[in-house]
Amino acid sequence: MTTTSGIFGLNWLFQIVRPIETLNFAIEAGRRDVKELFSEYWAFPILLSVAINTLVYHKYGIDSYLNSTNLLVIVLSSLNVFVGAMCLYAALALSRARVELAQVLSAYTISVIYAPLLTFISIPTQLNIFRVMTVLQSKHIDTLHALPYFFTHPTEFTVEATFPAQVIGIFVSIIGSAVGLASTVLIAESLTQIARLERTSTYLAVCVSSWVSILPSVACVWMQLAIAYTYLG
Repeated sequence: MTTTSGIFGLNWLFQIVRPIETLNFAIEAGRRDVKELFSEYWAFPILLSVAINTLVYHKYGIDSYLNSTNLLVIVLSSLNVFVGAMCLYAALALSRARVELAQVLSAYTISVIYAPLLTFISIPTQLNIFRVMTVLQSKHIDTLHALPYFFTHPTEFTVEATFPAQVIGIFVSIIGSAVGLASTVLIAESLTQIARLERTSTYLAVCVSSWVSILPSVACVWMQLAIAYTYLG
């Protein structure tokens, strides 16, 4: 098991440092079999993202792998990846572009392989969210009233950030924005090549889908946080 995980880990490191070559391989895999695409390029990054999130849960006492709560958290974490891909496919379909779902999934692989990196740099944000939830629980506020209380009493949760923390926060934001922009460009360019799509409409569809996918993704995240809040130890 360890050897297999190590092999997949090395493959993933190769993928993130050589994104264009990885994208070409993913496109070829998608043409052969979507199952191969998922097993070779999607499975490990998704599981790695879930593992990173689980480290945060463990810090706050949500560390049982053998209950329905963690299973649901894993499903919700994975859904964010598929939501983006399906929104892109829907946007292209509405623009009357002739494209197959397998082609969209192949192109979207570039976002999937960078998901663990984005999850990792979001750890400070996640820790801050759990800190806020801990404060809310100390006040014996139930899940239903936690969010309204947070918005009506913001000063109770404000923590003055040090200068190094502010610099790190800015740096993390820049990295996240750069990865997102690069992924958008690579997805659009790959679709123009593999599906013979018009470049302007493809870029428009990719941008629109990225904004639309925010809503269901946020819904998944809020459901995930609600579950975590309920079981916060």
